[in-house]
Amino acid sequence: MKRIALIALITPVIILILSALASAQTISPLNSEHNRKKVRGEFSLTNDGFAPLAVTLEPMSLTFVDGKPVVSDLAPTARVKLSEYSASIGVKQIRTFMVNASCDDDCAFIVFATMMTGHTNTGVAIATHVGSTFYACQRAKGCRASFLAQLKTQ
Repeated sequence: MKRIALIALITPVIILILSALASAQTISPLNSEHNRKKVRGEFSLTNDGFAPLAVTLEPMSLTFVDGKPVVSDLAPTARVKLSEYSASIGVKQIRTFMVNASCDDDCAFIVFATMMTGHTNTGVAIATHVGSTFYACQRAKGCRASFLAQLKTQ
């Protein structure tokens, strides 16, 4: 009976320690709306982990085909420039990246941040991909909603 009570007391402590050791990366904002001629925005990455975090950034086009979102290489009609394409984020630090872009037509693109977050027992690297989505339309207001409406019509 004493063993059961001891296990019941130790288990929450172990869970608390493991959750504190687990690292997480966050990005904000998840999406933003802009005028297609002048996309001037920013997003921030937070390293909640206990080790510096190497990050690479890659902009990719977001289109909708048959009511499904498709991510592909950046379309030639979208020009995206980032303040940095790679960075190191310190422990418990936040890094802000600037985005300047323009689109010939209404467009959507995602800036993916790729971070190496660990390795498996066999040495295979584990990468985490998080993204911030930018919607650019003739009119910024309601831009995201017009893209998402394409998901419902198919």
